[in-house]
Amino acid sequence: MIDALHELKNNIARVEQSHPHLGNDLSSTCDRAITELQEIHRRQSMTGARDTAETAPRTTRTNPLSQIVDKTGACIISGLDRMGDGIIFIFAKIGRVFS
Repeated sequence: MIDALHELKNNIARVEQSHPHLGNDLSSTCDRAITELQEIHRRQSMTGARDTAETAPRTTRTNPLSQIVDKTGACIISGLDRMGDGIIFIFAKIGRVFS
């Protein structure tokens, strides 16, 4: 998910570079999401290492927190992707009108 956000951020940065009047709100939103996900991953890694050292092996179950993070990340990616598509569509139409 973090890799997908990095890719999305790079795509958004290219659009923002081409259209400087857009600002950098979308890429900074991606930065915040990446930072939060890395922090959550770091916390889970720390508790995961402690849990495996202290307990016997368990059956594999999906962590509810990771499901929430995955769904939230998917929504963020989808929303930013659609916003990027909308911005590109608008500027493509404007470019065609003035061409």
